[in-house]
Amino acid sequence: MPERGCDLLVSFFLLSSIVATTEAAELPSIRDFVRHAEIRSVTVSPEGTYIAISQQKSEIEALTILKSSSLAHVSSVRFNEHEGFTDVMWVNEEKLLLSPTYRLSESRRAKYPTGEIAVVDSDGTDLEVIFRPHYRRHILSNDIYVRRTFNGSGRVIDLVPENPELVVMELRGSTPKGIYNAALKINVQTGTITRLATSPVRNGRFVTDSNHRIGFVGGYDAERNYELHHRDQASGRFSLIDETPMKLGDRRPLLPYDAEGAYVFSESSTNATTRLVAWNPLTKFHEVLFQNKEADWEKYYTRVDRSIWSVRYFDHFPKYAYVDESSPLTKLHRAFTASFPDENVELINQSDDETLSTIYVSGPTNSGVFYVVKTNEHRVVTQLEARPSLKGVTLAEMMPFEVKARDGMAIRGYLTLPVGQQTHLPLIVLVHDGPDGVYDKWEYNPEVQLFASRGYAVLQVNYRGSDGRGLNFKNAGYGQWGMSMQDDITDAVKYTISQGTVNADRICIMGSGLYGGYAALTGLYRDPDLYRCGVGVAGAYDLELLFKQGDIRRAIWGPTYLKVAVGTDSSELRSRSPIYNAERIKAAVLLVHGGQDTRAPIKHARRMRRALRSAGNPPTWLVKSGEGRGFFNEENRVDVYTKVIEFFDEHLGKSR
Repeated sequence: MPERGCDLLVSFFLLSSIVATTEAAELPSIRDFVRHAEIRSVTVSPEGTYIAISQQKSEIEALTILKSSSLAHVSSVRFNEHEGFTDVMWVNEEKLLLSPTYRLSESRRAKYPTGEIAVVDSDGTDLEVIFRPHYRRHILSNDIYVRRTFNGSGRVIDLVPENPELVVMELRGSTPKGIYNAALKINVQTGTITRLATSPVRNGRFVTDSNHRIGFVGGYDAERNYELHHRDQASGRFSLIDETPMKLGDRRPLLPYDAEGAYVFSESSTNATTRLVAWNPLTKFHEVLFQNKEADWEKYYTRVDRSIWSVRYFDHFPKYAYVDESSPLTKLHRAFTASFPDENVELINQSDDETLSTIYVSGPTNSGVFYVVKTNEHRVVTQLEARPSLKGVTLAEMMPFEVKARDGMAIRGYLTLPVGQQTHLPLIVLVHDGPDGVYDKWEYNPEVQLFASRGYAVLQVNYRGSDGRGLNFKNAGYGQWGMSMQDDITDAVKYTISQGTVNADRICIMGSGLYGGYAALTGLYRDPDLYRCGVGVAGAYDLELLFKQGDIRRAIWGPTYLKVAVGTDSSELRSRSPIYNAERIKAAVLLVHGGQDTRAPIKHARRMRRALRSAGNPPTWLVKSGEGRGFFNEENRVDVYTKVIEFFDEHLGKSR
């Protein structure tokens, strides 16, 4: 159960984060790179009186409250190894909202969102669950007071600054007739709940207007068309105003733009990058707020009234467009970006009067530092290292590149070289997962830095089908698994070889996740003379099996997505599946999988192992039975990456 006032543990957390050693060991341990960040988030309260710090040490999580004026300890709540939380939000000066997580059983190591919403006082007392799904009987310990239970999971979508006791939340529920979504308003003091609306589209996402009423809901239908529904405030009824097929883009509501009924939308279409626009469906007012010709918008930053003051995008490097040049937040952000050029500078939270702000600075060579800052004075009140064990460690530089693929398409990516080494290097080709919704960015990456610290160059490729560069680039990957998407990776590797930096005889390919693991093993059979070894982590190695097992097929839009992204012809799917091409693989293989993986069930790895054994190339095998998609437990992460490094050293020759 959560414990209050755990000053000893919390003091240790903060001491290690604020006063980390300045003399780093010659070679950081694998644990230093793969452990969870010790400081996960830092937020200031609406009036700026308090600072809330989300912390983690191994599997133990804690929430700490400090006085902003003196940094004096106010309170702390410590969760046991089975429990945790995400999404810390200040409701008002006295109360915070948490989204609980829970380890479902001893055999499962990861903590999963429970769908609950909890509230706790800033003095660490009165922790209670204000929303709980019916099927969660034991989450957050039995002695925690539960105010209401519902048939579904909850997500907070809006706060009401004018009435700081109210929050608007989204309920995702299920009935014998299927999944539904509803919007609710909850009073965190009294527990009073009011239903605001029910979504006309399954898996819909609600957006509130400037008066915190439901204005839009959008979501996918079974054919993965995006439906946008507008709500008439007088009648409360929804009307369908836009429906877009999956490959033609969409118009997704994000937040209100003005009091006259305009909203900010993310607008994607063919032949263009994704942009931010203001649009009023009734008056037809339409204005482009941000668009870059090379890159999609990636993140926007708002004031307390939800007006956007800045937008971030990645054109090789992180870049920012300022919507409101006069804002003190813009001036503060400009000052920090000048001090930390080419790094990610995120102004993530500020008090309502904007006198106190929280900034997070990170980048390829910066594992993350939180700063609490006096906004107008540009004065740092305190700073906290996200990963104090890496403080003082010199990390490897990342270099962007762009190359033309064999069909002329421009492919981008990053090359990271070990510190002090520039030529004749062994290379790890690290394939990102997705491919939808994911792309490699200019950022701190613990995997990349771990491999570079061991003497390996690391290549990351944003192959076609990745996000970040417009709808046409994304659509170019559909139907191209194991074909042109793989060619992009191969062409980037050959380009890197031609630059004289890496040793063409010492290359290994590694990918994590359903697609990343698939691409790693596909690279081994499509280019058997290019790679000495390959590592597949949680990959899908049998494309036909995606239609029979795994959670994608169970989503309302899942079957349609698989048909478009992967294909439907059985013989074609087999020809592009690693398990049916095992005899073409010459390289050594390491297969790593979680026994509880629901995205790419372990049957994929078992079939791949069987196929490689039959081909006379038995793989090295590592399964963590209690892990799902990815590896949560710190000891398991250390075990996995120790095995990976040993595998690289064995087949590429130890570099350091």
